[in-house]
Amino acid sequence: MEFYEANWPAFSKSLDYNIRWIDPTVNNYERFICTVKGTAKRYIPRGYRYKYIPCWNEESDRLYAEYQRNGQAETADKLLGSLAKGREDRWTETVERLDFKHSSREPEIKPNAFANRLIETSRAKIDKDISRKL
Repeated sequence: MEFYEANWPAFSKSLDYNIRWIDPTVNNYERFICTVKGTAKRYIPRGYRYKYIPCWNEESDRLYAEYQRNGQAETADKLLGSLAKGREDRWTETVERLDFKHSSREPEIKPNAFANRLIETSRAKIDKDISRKL
C-alpha cells in the first residue's frame, strides 16, 4: 500500500537531478545506489502504522465512540458490519480492476532503456574504452 502513497513525480525529478552528477563508471556504482536509496527514503513512505485497522473510516470512528459510551452489543455489531462492508467493497474494487491482457511479471522498464536514461541525464564525459567493452 505504501507505494500508492509515494510522491512519484517528486521522486523521479529528484533522482534525475541527482544522478546527472554521477559519472557512469563502475567505480560510481555504490554512489548511484546510495542516491537511489536516499531519494526513495525521502519520497516513498515506509514503516509501521500504529494500530492500523483495514477499512477503518469516519463511520467506524463514530460507531466506536458510540460503543465506548453505551457498551451495547448492537453498536459493536454495526461497527464490525461496517468494517466487513468496507473490506468487501475494497475486494470488489480490486477484482474489477484486474486486467489479464498483460502479464504483471513483465518489467515496465527494460534494462537498456534504464541505462540509456542514465547516460542521457548524465553530464559526465563518456569513457570510450568502457563503452567499447560494454
